[in-house]
Amino acid sequence: MQRKLTLILLLTGLCCYTLAHVETIPFADMTAKRICVELWDTDGDGEISFEEARGVTDLAGAFCLRLLNSPSTFSELQYFTSLREISPRAFTDCYHLRSIALPSSVQFIHEHAFSSCVQLEEVQIPTSVQRLGQSCFFRCTSLQEILVPPSVRDSIPYQAFAYCSELQRATIEANIRIIGVRAFHECSRLLTITLPFTTTKVCNDAFTGCPEIRQIFCRATTPPEYDGNVFDPRVLSNAVLFVPEGCAEAYRQANGWSSFKFITETFE
Repeated sequence: MQRKLTLILLLTGLCCYTLAHVETIPFADMTAKRICVELWDTDGDGEISFEEARGVTDLAGAFCLRLLNSPSTFSELQYFTSLREISPRAFTDCYHLRSIALPSSVQFIHEHAFSSCVQLEEVQIPTSVQRLGQSCFFRCTSLQEILVPPSVRDSIPYQAFAYCSELQRATIEANIRIIGVRAFHECSRLLTITLPFTTTKVCNDAFTGCPEIRQIFCRATTPPEYDGNVFDPRVLSNAVLFVPEGCAEAYRQANGWSSFKFITETFE
């Protein structure tokens, strides 16, 4: 009987240890862990549990201006599932940050949330996100590709992706109506742009400073309003503007779009 009781106690202890171990988030980057423990370790065990992560509703300035003391990866952010917003300047000037995984609960990425994250190579905007703030990815000079999902509505705001000098491909899915002023300004290596059928206006300087653009896929059947100086003259002369079937003539007659030398109805 005593041996049986001892075995039960040992198994119970093992189960408790295993459960505690499973509930603890394993961080890949110790700098990310240290910051999270400093701010959100409510039980003082030196770890962040999934429950503690779920209790965080606002990042505030936790990672802002960390400069050279920023984490290099932060995939564990995906477990902070009570976050509805990435606050203004949440990760501004996190110079070492290369990758991050946003939780599927996020609906709004605020202004300057990731501005000047100069080593950020990849970020997936969750399909829960409905709004982007001004300059949210401003001067993310290592980003190479961006996909704006259809959950994002209304506009790509002012300077949202400006000065992303390594960006080569930008795909914007349906429900965006306006490409804002300087939205992709000075993305000097940008090669391909895809604009959705919902686009109604492309604003001044949206793609100026992007001389390498070679392909523009504009899926709008009615030519969007072309507000001011949208593309560099070099792009107007060299890039191919792809439009929906039966719409090429409308684009050839439309203000601004008529300046493109090459307009074709062939899509990808």
